[in-house]
Amino acid sequence: MSFFGNASTSTAATAAQDKDIEIADPPADSISSVAFSPQADYLAVGSWDNNVRIYEVSGTGQSQGKAMYSHQGPVLSVCWNKDGTKVISGGADNAGRMFDLQTGQNQQVAQHDAPIKVVKWIETPQGGILATGSWDKTLKYWDIRTPTPISSVTLPERCYTLDVQYPLMVVGTAERHIQVYNLTNPTAVYKTLVSPLKWQTRVVSCFPSANGFAVGSVEGRVAIQYVDEKDSQSNFSFKCHRRDQTASQKDQSLVYAVNDITFHPVHGTFSTCGSDGTINYWDKDARTRLKTFEPSPGPVTATCFNRSGTIFAYSVSYDWSKGHSGMTPGHPNKLMLHACKDDEVKRKPPKRPGLDLPPPRPTSFLSYHHPPAHVTMAAFARPTVNTSLAGLAGSDLTDVEVPSPPDDSISCMQFAPQADLLAVGSWDNKVRIYEVNQTGLTQGKASYEHQGPVFSVCWNKTGDHLYSAGADNAVRSFSLATGQTTQIAQHDAPIKVVKYVEPPYMSTGMLVTGSWDKTIKYWDARTPRCIATLQLPERCYAMDIAYPLMVIGTAELNGDRNILIVDLNKPTEIFKNTASPLKFQTRTITCFPGADGFCVGSVEGRVAMQYLEDRKSQANFSFRCHRKSTKPGATASKDQNIVYAVNDINFHPVHGTFSTCGSDGTINYWDGQARTRLKVLDPNNGPISATCFNRSGTIQAYAVSYDWYQGHMGMTPGHANKLMLHPCKDEEVKKKVMVQR
Repeated sequence: MSFFGNASTSTAATAAQDKDIEIADPPADSISSVAFSPQADYLAVGSWDNNVRIYEVSGTGQSQGKAMYSHQGPVLSVCWNKDGTKVISGGADNAGRMFDLQTGQNQQVAQHDAPIKVVKWIETPQGGILATGSWDKTLKYWDIRTPTPISSVTLPERCYTLDVQYPLMVVGTAERHIQVYNLTNPTAVYKTLVSPLKWQTRVVSCFPSANGFAVGSVEGRVAIQYVDEKDSQSNFSFKCHRRDQTASQKDQSLVYAVNDITFHPVHGTFSTCGSDGTINYWDKDARTRLKTFEPSPGPVTATCFNRSGTIFAYSVSYDWSKGHSGMTPGHPNKLMLHACKDDEVKRKPPKRPGLDLPPPRPTSFLSYHHPPAHVTMAAFARPTVNTSLAGLAGSDLTDVEVPSPPDDSISCMQFAPQADLLAVGSWDNKVRIYEVNQTGLTQGKASYEHQGPVFSVCWNKTGDHLYSAGADNAVRSFSLATGQTTQIAQHDAPIKVVKYVEPPYMSTGMLVTGSWDKTIKYWDARTPRCIATLQLPERCYAMDIAYPLMVIGTAELNGDRNILIVDLNKPTEIFKNTASPLKFQTRTITCFPGADGFCVGSVEGRVAMQYLEDRKSQANFSFRCHRKSTKPGATASKDQNIVYAVNDINFHPVHGTFSTCGSDGTINYWDGQARTRLKVLDPNNGPISATCFNRSGTIQAYAVSYDWYQGHMGMTPGHANKLMLHPCKDEEVKKKVMVQR
């Protein structure tokens, strides 16, 4: 690891002096690209001096150079991976390089036949991949663990700019071509258009909501474009980064290139910077400018916000808008930090007095890739199968496979609270409803579609409406009485969990949705209107409700695996924020039936039992499960060195015991009070991705399918995809008799 510069620069004076702070030891040549880490205030900077530098901006305002590595030509683009442990860069040496912050080593991970203009990290539901756009007129996707591209797409011209907001990717090329991609099908061009601006494209930037993009040109103009034709009335363009020829002439005849466009990570407003040395903040929904910076002594070449939107970094250096001849002596070369204030970056309030409504939000980009959702009320199953589950207590019959399972991995399932109707959500974008009747017949009754993989399903209290959520950022409601489905909720990113609850302060039920857009939202189940929003520290990974208790598990933030506890009598307040008792990523959370605690399962084959009240803390404990050993004859859990994710935890509706299932293909039944395992079901030939009990606890449904635990690379041919029913026996699920001594 190469450290550079001994001086550090304090940004603490920013608030007091209201002046931007210059970082010490900037690059020795023009700065082409800047990017903050998604996990910490580390700033990566690429330059025409062939180097990538990494600066640390600490919480006390100290800025210091931490590391540096080199290309064999000018660096044109930098980005970070999802967990902020690696910096990736591309440049005029035709290579993409990766720097590991933990080891200090860098290596080549991509190669083109011409300079790489843009590198972008794409975090998909299947795992992370690298996208590179080059002047060799190709777009390539890379698994950074291997030296060959996963796939390559031919572009109509040289790639000048590229941006990603999964699942949307937009590429701008020479000759003003713009190509739109849906990354659920990354090698197919979803839409091709000519730039709405008349001059060469300089930059494109995707909306945080992934339903459109901004494009800037060399002629001091920006266009706001939505992907879906039905939102085209919201498209517009505007002039910026222009000056009058003289003070007396208001003709703005001097036009300058728009060099960068960056969206604020919290408020959704955006910045533009240009060759005129100015930076502007804009609100696209109000179509207004929020702030103009004092002009810099040279072009502003690149900008970025940190992850919280409190710091804005920008570079002042020659931007090559006038070619080699414009690179004259005396050009400044500075890297600056600006402390963002809320009144600079927050959206303008609505103009209608007395109302505080959010701006209208077009639907997610994923909805453009598939035909509209439809419902199939005719049975989708093959001939019905007698599963003989009725009255099986004491029977030795084996588990039964349900016919006509989903065509892709099964992500979620739930029995109706009033009948043995089983709802199943899948990565094939569909929700299926199966009927298991009292005579043991299992039959497909209905199916309907989302416009992306389905992640979560739940029923209302009476069992006549089903709700589902998924990667199309939407929640859909299905009526069993009418067979109709409607969208009733929307987020800015995939919705990981949907739950139905009936609080006493509402005359009807309420839906609660947890999303990767870092919010929990509450919805009146009758209308597509958000009642309230709760901001999370990170993406929602798991959530469960046992009224009035709600427990949320999020992605890691600065090493913390946050567990948020909410009292639904005060749904917009966080009652308690605590770190997960487990050391690895939270995979699932389930509330105790008595609403006095919860179970949490991790990717590392471990479950923790946690009570809410401190006086019960002595009853908290964790245990290992879903592990195997490579050691011959090993039986103790401490010797089981192969660990698997805990995918689901379900409490028995009658006895209060619970089941866990995992990537190892097993299901275990547990008695938490006695701290003992009751039963291990025979291993399956694939991961168990989801489980649920019916209302009486006599049937447990489970899914054997790929659980994406190993990402996209683990999705190999031959994975099982089965939906199974297990007849529960009392001796499997009843609590152990506690012997008094």
